[in-house]
Amino acid sequence: MEKRAGAAEHEVWALWRAYKRLFSTWSLPISTFFTPGAWGWLGNDVVSGLRKNGSTRKAFELLLPLSDEQFDKLSALVSVNLRRQEQGFQVLAVFYVSVPLTFALFVGEIAPGEVLAFIREEPQAAWRMVFSLAAVTLLYLAALWRSRQMMHVLDLVRIERGQSPYTALELRDVG
Repeated sequence: MEKRAGAAEHEVWALWRAYKRLFSTWSLPISTFFTPGAWGWLGNDVVSGLRKNGSTRKAFELLLPLSDEQFDKLSALVSVNLRRQEQGFQVLAVFYVSVPLTFALFVGEIAPGEVLAFIREEPQAAWRMVFSLAAVTLLYLAALWRSRQMMHVLDLVRIERGQSPYTALELRDVG
């Protein structure tokens, strides 16, 4: 269906914004140490802690009242987001990590003296490059982690709602 100029935004986008706010990437370092879900990684039960997290409880409050159709729309959007995050991380791993490291190792093999001279003469530039690669990788990894967490919480909500999983848009490789 074609959307006309000035037409109202689809309802799923307001729901998406409310849901994703519960799982901000910037808060991951803090929640890594100070949430029930973080401490749940110490045993064989990694879902009970996730269910006790504040963000998960808020997600349940937001999502339980939704109709199955509204929930499925949000779930499909979360699934699309997760697939795009995974693709972005794969691109990052290849082009921003593997290629520069391979190039650095290649240059180090054919001209080790020049590489060592660069590191000695420009240590700040060398450290900036290493730090930048590490920081970007960690940021993408955190965003991917949160995207997966968003999907896992939807799965928990779906279980408690008694709603069947795996609509056509949600089929995903869990391997």
